[in-house]
Amino acid sequence: MATNTTNNVLNYNMLSPVGFKFSIARAPNLNYMVQRANLPGIQLSVSKIPNPFVPVPIAGKITYNQFAVEFKVDEDLNNYLEIHNWMTALGSDDDFAGYKTLKEASAATFNFKNGLTSDINLSIMTSAMRPNISVDLKDCFPVDLTDLDLSVTDGNLDYVSARATFAYLRYEISRF
Repeated sequence: MATNTTNNVLNYNMLSPVGFKFSIARAPNLNYMVQRANLPGIQLSVSKIPNPFVPVPIAGKITYNQFAVEFKVDEDLNNYLEIHNWMTALGSDDDFAGYKTLKEASAATFNFKNGLTSDINLSIMTSAMRPNISVDLKDCFPVDLTDLDLSVTDGNLDYVSARATFAYLRYEISRF
């Protein structure tokens, strides 16, 4: 909680779970269908230096948790296929044709630096729904895309959702 020098709380407004905006250049059809996103946690490894009395802990490397979004799938599967095709091009086991096509098309269309990754922006809004915090995830690529569950036995009409999980280099948090 942010405080000033006299220990008075500066902002009594709580963070709303519905106040966010997601943006990824490589998958524009995904941007407006995202229902849920997470701000990934981080871990700091600890090493211990031996000595005759008590091992001395020292800080090690940062490890970032994966970033995930849950989204409603459109009826043409456009947003689902954006992630699916990206993953199959990155992990093709037949040849490098998909990988090459992905890199060339991305460089031409999105002007990405390496053509294989994309930056993601997660904007967190204030209680008045104005941008407040910007989370920029660098060099992202999808590593998991969930099943699409279709069923005629469910009595309620609940539109199909999927979850995409991304690996990335790092993220940076800043204020607008």
